[in-house]
Amino acid sequence: MIEFVRSPFSKLLLRCCCLLVLLIVTRAAADTDTVRWHGFASQGVIKTSDNNFLGDSEDYSWDFTDIGLGVSWRPVSKLQLSAQVVYRRAGETSPDDPYIDYGFINYSIVNELDWGIGARAGRIKNPFGFYNETRDVASTRPSVFLPQSIYPDTLRDLYHSSDSVSVYGYSEWDKWLMNVDLVRGQPNLNDQSASILIPGPQGGDIDNEQLWLARLLFEYDAGRIRIGFSFVDFSGDLYPEQLPTSPSMAFRNIYSGQTSAQMRLLSLEYNWEHWQFTTEYLRNTRRYSDVFGAGSRLSFDAESYYFQLRHQITLNWSVLGRYDVYYPNRDDKNGHSSQPSFDGYSKDLTLSTRYDFSPAWMVAAEIHQIKGTAWLTSLENPDPRDLVEDWNLYTLQVSFKF
Repeated sequence: MIEFVRSPFSKLLLRCCCLLVLLIVTRAAADTDTVRWHGFASQGVIKTSDNNFLGDSEDYSWDFTDIGLGVSWRPVSKLQLSAQVVYRRAGETSPDDPYIDYGFINYSIVNELDWGIGARAGRIKNPFGFYNETRDVASTRPSVFLPQSIYPDTLRDLYHSSDSVSVYGYSEWDKWLMNVDLVRGQPNLNDQSASILIPGPQGGDIDNEQLWLARLLFEYDAGRIRIGFSFVDFSGDLYPEQLPTSPSMAFRNIYSGQTSAQMRLLSLEYNWEHWQFTTEYLRNTRRYSDVFGAGSRLSFDAESYYFQLRHQITLNWSVLGRYDVYYPNRDDKNGHSSQPSFDGYSKDLTLSTRYDFSPAWMVAAEIHQIKGTAWLTSLENPDPRDLVEDWNLYTLQVSFKF
């Protein structure tokens, strides 16, 4: 399977598969018994006391828009085709054009009551942690923004889907349910995501990207307890633009080389009555070969975690509190090697509330009190001298779905 995924033909096949799915499902739309449509739209406004996040948020940013239309078709019981087109506006971090968010063929090989196995191919949703697969629809998220230390909105397009082949399975015994997902393919890497992943101010490209992903998820007592482990291995060739060194810049030039990342995520959730406690812990090891000079070999071990408590006050109204921490380099938690030093960490205290007017309409608001700037991007904050360590973020979002 490795050679298949790396061949030029397979890359073309995987990228075209989602287009074929969309065309086939659309042509089958007259058969309402086997075709299901869904859609969503959300608009938010963001205000920050300092620094910019998803647009010019210091002066109110309306660049927080999601519109999607999806369809699925099941021509036979074991075969399903699904696709979704999305328009997303998220400041400078996302293309301001409609694109295919996912489009895949799913074949259920075995689908018994207590166990099953299947396969998918195309542009598929990446099974990562608790929230990555459902982050596209606002009403399926526990808050307006997911924990940025683990689910960064600036890299949403990269995290959410990939052009891949996948095998999945489940098994149920007593009060336990186990789900397994294995993915192999190429990440959905656009120009904005590449510029965020490349260290320094140059910009550039990442080519020949490869992705391995695995997730093991256990549920006990119909979801009262959930425990998960996710693993991601990403690699690619890095080709930065070469810029002349300037004394005003806080970074030195970098060079062509190889980059990789290995992400290991532990997830835990406990549900009781109207309360839900969730925590996740991520270690992300980033490696660079020849990027900081010929023969150089550097690695950085990032650390992220959050604690989250959610309370369902009434059927329609809920509140959430969360403490979210991110260190790009866990060996330098005070940011001594960063310029400015507070770019070496982010600590986010969040209070969020949500009200569902109906099954279709929802409004949510939240306040973030943040110390550090580690999960901000140079796309929207190009001069590090303008960054402020202690800042607040306020957001209001209205969402509709069908």
